[in-house]
Amino acid sequence: MNAEAPIGKVIGKNAKVGYAFKWDGYYAPKVAYQLMNKGLKLKVASKPFSGLVDDAPVAFDYGTVVVHTGIQQMNDADLKSLVTKVAKENGVDMYALQTGLTPSGIDLGSQSFSMLKKPQVMIVGGRGATSYDVGEVWHLFDQRYDIPLSVVDMTSLSYADIDQYTTIVVVNGNYSGIQGNALNKLKSWVREGGVLIGVKG
Repeated sequence: MNAEAPIGKVIGKNAKVGYAFKWDGYYAPKVAYQLMNKGLKLKVASKPFSGLVDDAPVAFDYGTVVVHTGIQQMNDADLKSLVTKVAKENGVDMYALQTGLTPSGIDLGSQSFSMLKKPQVMIVGGRGATSYDVGEVWHLFDQRYDIPLSVVDMTSLSYADIDQYTTIVVVNGNYSGIQGNALNKLKSWVREGGVLIGVKG
């Protein structure tokens, strides 16, 4: 017997300041990407807080993503419809936040919330990178999260335009072949704020 996929929902009736969803759900990254793909601005909490939902406090950990209504180009009705649809399809609960003043922790207007940047992801492939692990990461992003990513051969790094990416993933493998111009480009890209993720060895 196959287990049924969870159905997400909006919890709370009065989203005066926005919606929050926790990052511990498997499809939270997919939800974030879908919302950003629709032009929404998302912020992520770097500290825990609690928010009022139907007059009751709900605890949120760091990593919680908040969709503030006041900074969106979308009207409240369309925003609610989109949030409800995305939550339901991906099994991620959204919490309707009543006020920006929180019972505990950081307030929703705090500088401890940072704006999320829509990810542009690249994975290094080719000789040296374990093909199984490259495929596993590709499947997770492309098939599970609907987040497109480019696979760039290690030998192409010296002339590839890596500045277009926010994130580069390297999986288990031997990367001694990345030298000279390619290595300097990667170092410079990281110094400029690029996120380099190493998986396994």
